[in-house]
Amino acid sequence: MSWSLRSRVRAQDQMVSLGGGEAEGEGQQLSLVCFISRVLPICPPHCHLKCGGPAPRPGALGWWLSGQGKEAVSQRLCSKAWWPLCLSPSVAVVSDISRFLSVFQEPHAGVIQAARQLLSDEKAPLRQKLLADLLGTVSENITAETRAEDPPWFEGLESRFRSKSGYLRYSCESRIRSYLREVTSGASLVGAEAREEYLRLVGSMQQKLQAAQYNSSYFDRGAKADRRLCTPEGWFSCQGPFDVDDCISRHSINPYSNRESRVLFSTWNLDHVWILCRLSHQV
Repeated sequence: MSWSLRSRVRAQDQMVSLGGGEAEGEGQQLSLVCFISRVLPICPPHCHLKCGGPAPRPGALGWWLSGQGKEAVSQRLCSKAWWPLCLSPSVAVVSDISRFLSVFQEPHAGVIQAARQLLSDEKAPLRQKLLADLLGTVSENITAETRAEDPPWFEGLESRFRSKSGYLRYSCESRIRSYLREVTSGASLVGAEAREEYLRLVGSMQQKLQAAQYNSSYFDRGAKADRRLCTPEGWFSCQGPFDVDDCISRHSINPYSNRESRVLFSTWNLDHVWILCRLSHQV
């Protein structure tokens, strides 16, 4: 079986509905296999020339939501998969990735089911990892806030914590209190002549932190924009080392998503200071 024919058969088998009602969803069909192949190609370049399908229409960014029906879309999945070849390569790649991300921006039962089926049959390690990561992302319960809405997130926490934001406020306050204790303990390393002034400054800092509730709102996604370090959805982005404007690695994490991310977030320092300190001590 040729690659183009094989991809068409797999596309037919893995059709996923992204629509609502039957009438509306009829034209909103998408093959997860062929859609992922936009980033991890299954078909060879210029597949539309080999399989005899119609040449892709330049600029047809929304072809798979064009309302032409399941049959029409399934017939064109393989051929349309390579329509960006008619466009500028950079524009095509950006639009491909943008559309790919938009499908998985919010959990969808059809996408999850198709990805799980693909993962069960996949043998290539790289594709297994990509599918597993995709499943982990779309299965996250980010929007849930209370213990009743997302019980697994609260596993291992005291029963007094009833909301994710409430726990993360507590976590932030605890972290800042520990920083303050570390600074206070540093007084013993200061010379006698400067120790009194050092303790005065630490005391002033403590008063300001107490007045601001130890900036516990930093981790609260429900706080005002100027009082939190995350997005309204709970995403935190690394701010990079103190001497640069940004993190070149683009680290990000959402402790609201699942228990594993919550635990991992407790080890994060958003400015890489901890890593820099360890490296300096090792040198």
